[in-house]
Amino acid sequence: MKKVGRELGVRYVLEGSVRKGGNQVRITAQLIEAETGAHLWAERFDGPLENVFEIQDRVAIAVAGVIEPALQAAEIRRSSNRPTDDLTAYDLYLRALQYSQSADRAGTVEALQTLGLAIKLDPRYGAALALAACYSRRLLRERLGR
Repeated sequence: MKKVGRELGVRYVLEGSVRKGGNQVRITAQLIEAETGAHLWAERFDGPLENVFEIQDRVAIAVAGVIEPALQAAEIRRSSNRPTDDLTAYDLYLRALQYSQSADRAGTVEALQTLGLAIKLDPRYGAALALAACYSRRLLRERLGR
């Protein structure tokens, strides 16, 4: 998969196969992260050969419905693993991290402000972006009373 991904210049590959047995057909599809070979999604579709176009439509609908969320989750994981080269951004991230165990609203607001500074220094700093999302969710849940 790594070679295919490099040759095609893609991060993800949709792979599949079609098998026929008697009057039955089986279509398999899987979404794979090219760099790691990790399977993000896989499914099989079975049916009578005379309904092959209906099965093909089911495959297309399933693939379209799963690709966006699967790719989004994979991109979030990939981004959050991206470290920063900016030591000040890293220091700010560590300062904000200390509030992760505290449910104190003022601490959460302080952490978000600190993370905002880190993100301003490195807008692609995955760990800071992910932690800011968690703190934002915490404030939203508090506001909604959950």
